[in-house]
Amino acid sequence: MNQFLDDHVEFKYFDGEEDELLKEHFKEAVRQFTLEEREQLFFFWTGMRRLPPGGLTSLKYRCTVEHSPHESIDRLPMPTTCFNVLLVPGYSSVEMAKEKLRKGWEYGMNFGRM
Repeated sequence: MNQFLDDHVEFKYFDGEEDELLKEHFKEAVRQFTLEEREQLFFFWTGMRRLPPGGLTSLKYRCTVEHSPHESIDRLPMPTTCFNVLLVPGYSSVEMAKEKLRKGWEYGMNFGRM
């Protein structure tokens, strides 16, 4: 998982020491997820249930986490699946990041269903 986060995920708009801590909260939350939870997160983030042939390097758009500093930490993460972007507020702890990510994909699973 560390290799995925370090080699295949771009972090945007995490500026300064405080934002580095927020980035680490996100990374540690993902590291603590089970394999099934990571698959759910990947689907929520990219809209893909599995990696494409050729793996992560064959994605048209690199997986990206964008810090949304003006969003309340009460907000859930918001994916832009067409571009593999996950917008996240500055969650103040690993536990908060895990909770909000889980809620995001749980609520997102029913999006567009009738």
